[in-house]
Amino acid sequence: MSSFISADVAHAKWSSLGYATLDAASILIIVSSSTVDFHRSLKMERERRLVLLDCLMAIQHNQMQMKILMAKMQANLERRKERMCWVRHWITLRPHQGAFGNLMHLLRNEDVQGFRNFTRITPAMFAEMVTRLTPRLQKYDTWYRKALPVGLKVAITMRYLASGDSYHSLMYLFYVHHYTISLLVLDVCQAIYAEYGEETISNPSTPEGWKGIAQTFSDRWNFHHCLGALDGKHIRIKAPANCGSQFYNYKGYNSIVLLALVDGNYKFRWVEVGAGGASSDAQIWNTCSLKEAIDDENIGIPPDEPLPHDDRDIPYFVIADAAFALRTTLMKPFGAKPLTMEERIFNYRLLWLLTHWRILPGFSATSSARHDAHESPKRWRRNC
Repeated sequence: MSSFISADVAHAKWSSLGYATLDAASILIIVSSSTVDFHRSLKMERERRLVLLDCLMAIQHNQMQMKILMAKMQANLERRKERMCWVRHWITLRPHQGAFGNLMHLLRNEDVQGFRNFTRITPAMFAEMVTRLTPRLQKYDTWYRKALPVGLKVAITMRYLASGDSYHSLMYLFYVHHYTISLLVLDVCQAIYAEYGEETISNPSTPEGWKGIAQTFSDRWNFHHCLGALDGKHIRIKAPANCGSQFYNYKGYNSIVLLALVDGNYKFRWVEVGAGGASSDAQIWNTCSLKEAIDDENIGIPPDEPLPHDDRDIPYFVIADAAFALRTTLMKPFGAKPLTMEERIFNYRLLWLLTHWRILPGFSATSSARHDAHESPKRWRRNC
């Protein structure tokens, strides 16, 4: 297209505007306006072509990405091994040769003490647990597979908690695949906590209840005005991904901390579990609900009373080790300075009470860490 117009066209355009004559200046005005219109249309055409080119390139890019994705999916399908069998043959022999159907049946009928050593509970308690946990754990049978009995799930979990055996070891003992065990152990533990938590682990809420605990310490351990022994236990775990040093403790491995208050009969009265191993017992205690309730005096702590054969009022307190701060309601051992005989006796009794609850029969919190007992499924290790 030319940038100029002919004289006849200029005359015609000028006549249309109502002018009789056409001089050189008028012709120049007409030609300039036509040139501006041409360049504007040319610019718009160029922009339109650029937009179309961008759209075409985006479509081609998406098509290429789709081809790459389809190629990867095809390669994964080709690399995937065909499943040889739905279930291993020896696992199908579980009802006849597994420990639950044979060994535990013999122990229940012939050796009650052996049954208790195997599961850390009596046959009567085992039967009660199966009955109470059945509504929470029972699954439905399908046309291609029967659900695992609740008794088998409870037996596997109790043996795991009692011995700390690895999932692979329990697989060959109970004829259940180790991945299935990793799932059912978590389910059974959650069901036990939901069913028995409030019933078995509870703090007194009245002065009379706390005085009962203090009386047990006085009668059994000759330690007066004690409301409980407070201490922590590191439970070894496999650290979640991208958690840094949150779970790495001073002992050189990853763990979560179980902080518990125990009465004079070795019964847990309060438990705080889940803090990272990098946290100290004192840090966990300073942020827990029990300490807040004690400080606010809304948990029923008895008022100060004299010790036996004394006339001075002494507060009731919780005992803990040297890692905690000394408070009116928390007693700790004497420091490392030269101690008198009375102070040494006091430290002996206090520290013995603190450490004794951690070696209770069946309480092997870290024994499972010797093996691969923390082969927990991905759903348990998903979040840090």
